[in-house]
Amino acid sequence: MEYNNYLTNIVNLLNIVYKVIRGVFMEIENKFSIGEVCKILGCEQHNLRYIEKVLELNIERENNIERSYSYRDIEILKIVFELKEQGLNYKAIKKVLEKGEEINVNTPDIEVGRKEMTIINQTNYNEFMKNFQVSLEKMVEVAMTTAINNNLDECLSTKLEPLEEGLKNIQKENKELKSSLEEMQEKHFKEIDDKLLAWREKSIEQSRNRNFWHRLFNL
Repeated sequence: MEYNNYLTNIVNLLNIVYKVIRGVFMEIENKFSIGEVCKILGCEQHNLRYIEKVLELNIERENNIERSYSYRDIEILKIVFELKEQGLNYKAIKKVLEKGEEINVNTPDIEVGRKEMTIINQTNYNEFMKNFQVSLEKMVEVAMTTAINNNLDECLSTKLEPLEEGLKNIQKENKELKSSLEEMQEKHFKEIDDKLLAWREKSIEQSRNRNFWHRLFNL
């Protein structure tokens, strides 16, 4: 049926949108905003901005505006905070970083951090998918309601056509019957009038005859 095809097209379109959005989301799964990094490191945003400026860290910008931190960026910041706690100032920390000492991103601590960040990002992803699923269900519900209403209107229109035609025929027959009854009544009343007129004329004639004989015998 037509509304079934309509629903199929809607669902297919929504599935495509779902896959595109999911693909985009997966692309940014390993990137973190400054707010997320602050939650992971337990610091304030102005601290990160200051460290980035003083140590001249190369933090990626998303759309040239929003900071986008990678796992490596976060691990470097962890080392900065650890060195700071050991009493080094930012100038000394910068020299350590400038020496090009390798930062092993596969150390146990970093792996733990990676898992923590993955959980955080997975939570965001799950929340996104949950909200998207709710929106998807609402869109499908609206599409189904619209399709059903359209199909119902079409069915009613199809069913009502013969009913309307039948009603017109009944109205026509009623009109003809009414006309026929009026004609019969008119004919009936005319016959009654004719009989009354004939009876009246006969009565008058009889009355005249009685008067004639009455006068004749009285004479």
